[in-house]
Amino acid sequence: MDEEVRLHSEDAERALLGCFLTRPELLGEITCDPLDLHIARHQWMMAELLHMRAAGKEIDILTLSAELGDRLGEVGGFAYLTRCVNDVPTTLHASEYAKTVRDFAERRKMMGLAGSIAKIAADGGGIGKVQQLIDAIARGASTDRDRLGADELHLLEFEGDRWWIEGVARSAGKSMLYAPPGQYKSLLALYSAIATVYGLAWLGRQTSPGPVVYWSGDMSKPDMQERLDDLTVGLGVPIPRGNQLLFDFSPLRLDEPNDVLAMANLVRSMRARVFILDSLYVALGNLDENASGDMGLAMSAVQQIIRGNPECSALILHHPTKNTIGELGSRLRGSGALLASLDSAYFIESVGPGDSVHILSRVKGRTKDLTLAVEFSFDEGDIGGTIVSHKETSRTGVADTFVEAGASAMYQGLRELSTPEKPWSRVRLGEYAAQNGIALSERTLQRACKMVERLTGVKVAKQGRTLYYWWAE
Repeated sequence: MDEEVRLHSEDAERALLGCFLTRPELLGEITCDPLDLHIARHQWMMAELLHMRAAGKEIDILTLSAELGDRLGEVGGFAYLTRCVNDVPTTLHASEYAKTVRDFAERRKMMGLAGSIAKIAADGGGIGKVQQLIDAIARGASTDRDRLGADELHLLEFEGDRWWIEGVARSAGKSMLYAPPGQYKSLLALYSAIATVYGLAWLGRQTSPGPVVYWSGDMSKPDMQERLDDLTVGLGVPIPRGNQLLFDFSPLRLDEPNDVLAMANLVRSMRARVFILDSLYVALGNLDENASGDMGLAMSAVQQIIRGNPECSALILHHPTKNTIGELGSRLRGSGALLASLDSAYFIESVGPGDSVHILSRVKGRTKDLTLAVEFSFDEGDIGGTIVSHKETSRTGVADTFVEAGASAMYQGLRELSTPEKPWSRVRLGEYAAQNGIALSERTLQRACKMVERLTGVKVAKQGRTLYYWWAE
C-alpha cells in the first residue's frame, strides 16, 4: 500500500479543520499541534487558528482568510476554506477526527524511528543509541538527519551571498547585537523585525521580507506595545497582522529540550524568516555563560530552532562584560566559544552630547570587511518615533571627536582657573565643558579625563575616592 496514504488522512485533517472553523470553541477542548497534521497547508491553517484563539480573535472563514493574508492563495484560497467546512459530516465527531490525525502523526514518528534504528544497526551502533532515539521520540524530538554524500553536496547550486539584512546578517545565520543597558538593543531588534515584515531598509540596508518570531524574555508586554506603536507610527506602516510578527512571552530555556522543540515547531509552522532572542542571558536556564561547553549547547539550541525553516536567521541580544563598559568596542560577555559560534556580532555604543549619537559597529563578520560602522539616533516625535541612520562612519572617529573636544575644553579651564589650592574634580571638569557647549556623557567624560591626565602641566591627586586636577606649570 502507498506509504503516503498509510501515514496520513487528508479527509480527517480537512474535517478537523472544518470543525474548528464551524465551532471555534472546540479549539479549547481538543488538543492538536500544527505538526500533527501532515499536509503543509493544513499545518499553516492550524497554526493560524491557534494564534487567533490565543489572541482572543473571532474565528470563522472570513477572519481566517484575512489573517492568512498572502498565504491564503497557498492554502487553496477562500474556496478551500469553504470546502473544509462543507466536507464536515458532523462536528460531533471532531474528537474522532483529531484522534485519527494524532494516530497518524505517531505512526510517522515511528516510521522515522524505524529508519533511524536501521541506520544505527548499519553503522554498528549499540542499543544505547537506540534508547536515546526512543527517548527523543517520546519527547517529540525529530529523528530526521540532514545528510548528503560529498558528490551530492558538490552538485547542489546556491546563490552567491544570501542575506537577511544586506551586508549585515546572513540568511540562516546567527547574528548578535550586544550593548550595555539603555543602548537601544531591543529597539533596534524590533525595528529589524518590522522592517523584515514589510521588506523595508534597516539602517540603510535592505532586508529580505518574511514573518518574524520575537521571543521577549526581557521586556514586558506594555513596554513592547509602546515601542511597537512608536516604531510603526514613525515608519508609517500599519501594525503587522496575524502571524507576520509574532511575540512570544512564554518562558524559554535553551537547556530544556521541550522548550527548544516547541520554539522550533513555531518557527517551522510560521515559516519564519527571522527568530529574535531577547535576550540570551534570560534564556540560558542552568547554563553557564562562562563555560565554553554550555555556550556551545546554547548556540546549538538556537541552531535547532532556526533549522525549522532553511532560510531563517537568528538575531540574539546580549550584554558586554561589566568591566569594559564605557570602552569603545566592549568585549562580549561570556565564554569565547560564544563569539566563535556566531556568523556576525555588532556592538552599540553611545557618544556625543547626552549620548545622543549611537554607533553600531561590526565586531565579527564572515566577510573581509570588518570596518562597518553605522551612526544612528532615535528621533522621538509627539506621535511615534523612528530610528534614523545618518551615515557610515569610522567607529572611533565620531567618538574621538567628542572626547578630544571635551578634553580640549577641560584643559583650557584648568590652565585658566585651577590652582593647587583650588583643584577641580571630574564633575567640575564636565560642568565646564558643558558650559562651553560640549555636554559629555559619563563614558565620554571618563575618556576625556584620561586624555587630560596625560597632558603636559596637568597634575592629578586622589583624595578619598575622588580624583582632583589642577594646572601646575
